[in-house]
Amino acid sequence: LLSKGADKVSPLFIPLIIGNMAAAWVSIVSGAKGPVIATSTACAAGSNAIGDAFEIIKSRISLLQFSKFFEELFIDYYKSIAESEIVLADLSGARPNCYYETGVAYATGRELILTVKGKEKVHFDLSVHRFIRWKTESGLRKKLRRRLKAIQSKN
Repeated sequence: LLSKGADKVSPLFIPLIIGNMAAAWVSIVSGAKGPVIATSTACAAGSNAIGDAFEIIKSRISLLQFSKFFEELFIDYYKSIAESEIVLADLSGARPNCYYETGVAYATGRELILTVKGKEKVHFDLSVHRFIRWKTESGLRKKLRRRLKAIQSKN
């Protein structure tokens, strides 16, 4: 800015660096109310997602704060996790929603089976958990069968 002048700064610079701009826009358009969480902590994002999910559940944030669309979506997804004995989460590709759902499952005491493809790195905060590493779908199926049998025999 100092060396090239204001004309060299994109008018989209500020909206692009604000981490929660997309979430804020969606809440404005949809009328959603409640927390807007935009984690921008790089390698600690998984830890933040688990902590955020735990805090939301712990504080019993009312589903009435969400618009009808998001309320139905959240109820279906949360209900599916809450009713599950075992939750399978593939964290390949470091998709934030998968980390969030893993956090919800962990916070509600579900049995977790975590998978990741090949040699992909897992966020360090989850690396203490046992993962199934897989290369092919058939290999994943075999490993999942073994893990499910182990869980069944434990119970």
